[in-house]
Amino acid sequence: MIYSSLLREKNDRRKIQIFFKKFVLKNFFRRFFKKFFNFFLKKDGKKFFSKKIPNFSQKIL
Repeated sequence: MIYSSLLREKNDRRKIQIFFKKFVLKNFFRRFFKKFFNFFLKKDGKKFFSKKIPNFSQKIL
């Protein structure tokens, strides 16, 4: 009885850890990509893409 409850607790903890890791990683990557794309589009991205592909920045923004 005690053993099974301990096992259940361990499984719950593992699920929580997995969920937490996924959540944190997702948020981190989302934040990172937002910053990266904002930086890229603001500075050199627009010039670069407008030379390579016309109307590219208008499509994204």
